[in-house]
This record gives sequence, C-alpha cells and structure tokens, in this order.
Amino acid sequence: MTPDQPSAPTPNYLHSDDDAIIKKVLETHKPDHRKVDVYHLFNIVAKILAHDEGSSADVPNGTYGFGMPEVAADIINKVSCEMACKCSGKDANRVTMVLLETVLPNYSWDAKLVITVASFAVIYSEFYLLTQFYNASNPNPNPVAKNIVLLKQLQGIMEDASLLQHLFGAITELIKAIMTVTKSSPVK
Repeated sequence: MTPDQPSAPTPNYLHSDDDAIIKKVLETHKPDHRKVDVYHLFNIVAKILAHDEGSSADVPNGTYGFGMPEVAADIINKVSCEMACKCSGKDANRVTMVLLETVLPNYSWDAKLVITVASFAVIYSEFYLLTQFYNASNPNPNPVAKNIVLLKQLQGIMEDASLLQHLFGAITELIKAIMTVTKSSPVK
C-alpha cells in the first residue's frame, strides 16, 4: 500500500483492548521445552489441506511426525473437538483461551500453531471425505456416508451443489490464509 492510498477500515474485533488480549494470551504461555517435530507434522497437515494423495514415504520411520509422545493424537483430538463443538460465533475467543490455558500452555508457539492447524485439518478432512463418499448426484451414495450425513443433519448442504461449491470456495480461501500465516512462522 502506498502512503496516498486510504487504509482499509479496522475490523470491529480489533477495536477491543488489544493490549489486554495480548497480555492474557502471553500469560497462558508456559513452555516446558517439549520436543515437537513441527516440520514433519506441518508437512502432513499441508498434504491433507492440499488433498495430496501421494505416499507418506517421506515421513520418518512411520512416526507421522510424532517424534515425541507429547503430541499424540489425543492432543490433536482435544483441540479439534473443542473447535468443532464450541467454536461458533461469540464462543471462538473463549474456546481459543481455553485451549491456550488448558491444552496447549506447555508447547512452544510454533507447536501450538501446528497442533491447531492439524486439528483444523482433521475436522476439514473428515468433511471433505464425507463429500467425496456422499455424492448427491449418485443414485446410490455410499450407505455409511449417507447415514453420517443424516446423523450430522448435513443433507441440505450435501444436496445443494451451489452451496457446497460456495462453502468449499470459502474453506479454500481460509486454508490459503492458514498456510500463509503458518509458512511465515518459524515452522517453515
């Protein structure tokens, strides 16, 4: 942006007391030097978000990036469950603080970021795979996918091609932003 261009309006959520929010977030950070292989975990996440169906042969010793037991599936599951169940509207900030205070306080900033992105990838990939197995134009969709769609009450989304296309467009833009932020962190 050049000096003579007007700046974009500041979003309302940034008008809050930024210093207080930053202070509260920093107070949650209590790293205990846990070792997390963020590089390999991020590579797996990047493949998931890019729908890369290639081999996992570049993952060391079949560890899938979990070189230390501290970053077992339970941490990613805890974060993804909190995100999926409680991150709607006003609750997103509260859920973020709960995660920072209770699940992720002992991890480095880059580990917190990659674990959170991995948790998002789990939620997103489950939805993506469900859309692949449940095809509304198919007269005989996968019966398991069909029943999951019914249980999750997703029929309206799954059967409206334009809505699904719009939703995936928005998710694609979100993923691009997530990857840009993550790649600009020390995780590279």
